[in-house]
Amino acid sequence: MLVFILLLGPFFSLRAQNRFRFIDSTARQVRIPFRMVNNLILVRVEVNGVPLQLIFDTGVRHTVLINLEKIDSLDLHNARRIRLSGLGKSKEKIPALYSTGNRLKIGRLVNDSAVVYMVTEAFRFSENLGEVIHGFIGTDLVKDYPVKIDFKRQKLIFYRPDVFARKKFKSYRRLPLEIRDDEPYIRLKIRLRPQDSLQSLNLLIDMGASDALWIFENQRVHPDSTMRGLRDYFGLGFSGEIYGRRTRAAELTFPGTRFRFRRIIASFPDTASYGHLHTDFSFDGIAGNELWRRFFVILDFRHHQLLLKKYPHDYHRKFSYNIPGIYLMYQGKIPIRFKRLETRIVHTDASRQGRGGNAAFVQYYNYYYRLMNRIVIARVRRNSPAWKAGLRPGDVVLEINDENIYNYNLESIREKYLLRNLHRWKFLVERNGIKITFRFSIKNPL
Repeated sequence: MLVFILLLGPFFSLRAQNRFRFIDSTARQVRIPFRMVNNLILVRVEVNGVPLQLIFDTGVRHTVLINLEKIDSLDLHNARRIRLSGLGKSKEKIPALYSTGNRLKIGRLVNDSAVVYMVTEAFRFSENLGEVIHGFIGTDLVKDYPVKIDFKRQKLIFYRPDVFARKKFKSYRRLPLEIRDDEPYIRLKIRLRPQDSLQSLNLLIDMGASDALWIFENQRVHPDSTMRGLRDYFGLGFSGEIYGRRTRAAELTFPGTRFRFRRIIASFPDTASYGHLHTDFSFDGIAGNELWRRFFVILDFRHHQLLLKKYPHDYHRKFSYNIPGIYLMYQGKIPIRFKRLETRIVHTDASRQGRGGNAAFVQYYNYYYRLMNRIVIARVRRNSPAWKAGLRPGDVVLEINDENIYNYNLESIREKYLLRNLHRWKFLVERNGIKITFRFSIKNPL
């Protein structure tokens, strides 16, 4: 499954308030709807009065804008130029603006002194996700209010602290959090191989990551040749594309609870993707939404605690990934021919004059064109069955397993096809104006 994350270190010691508040100070809670796309939480945020679509990401502190697609203009206050580091192979820092004193409004929450970063160079993100994404909103949003992330109803629920303190949440298990630089970390235990002992991991709770688990390889925790796995594309970071090795860990355990997952997918990014990042705090990896979506989640930064309750329909769901290794993106529009069955009544002269006579019904197809999203293969996993069959980046996908895909968005295609353990595959693509059919079969390597 594609992962889009970024990781920013602290750059400034901020003295501004930079806090959200309830617009209605008497409200007990504020509910904010969101949409889930590729396991990512998308919310609508007004930045200085301009509505934007941002990803809720606990892996960053502040709001980070990466593009202003379809936005006429946006004023950022007190801006100055800086350079940022992020995940990816490139060690070069990227140019950005650092801005203070901005107004952010999300539902009935508002922040009148917000810090905003704006990446000033082109950053291809929206076309890979299939959504117009303007950036990320980080833990500034949640550090002052306990927030419940309800993946089932797709809502963020912010509680006034005194109201939250009176609630018992008896059905939830409470786990300690470590808060560093306004980012949440949790200790979990993992067993890579059945014969291994449990190893403790200090993981960043990153709701801007769609995978379940990333582990930064070290001497204690690392895959070996006896474990089934594959090399795969992980996603896009600020400093370039991220690759690594996927495998299945024998067990992941939440200490002090009965929460335990078997055969969870553990992903090990290449050290070149993160070795150049320098932080004052070491941690072992990232826990993303393929894990957290199995729970009702409450983040309570003030009391350094995480509250979890099983979501029964998803808790036992098998951990999956992009099995065929075909990653799609939008690339403009393409004209698609549709046909519609039409019926016409043909009258005789007598029937037209009301003197009886026969009338014939004629049916025919009326053809017309509509501009639909052009879905293109962005990359194919090297040496996969799809690669060996001949599929290549740039191929325009028309059908998958004899079904037209232009009526689906990218998220639906991922759920319907790419995340399912299908054995036989058939792709109809267009390459250089020629339609070509590719067939291949897959044995799940994990």
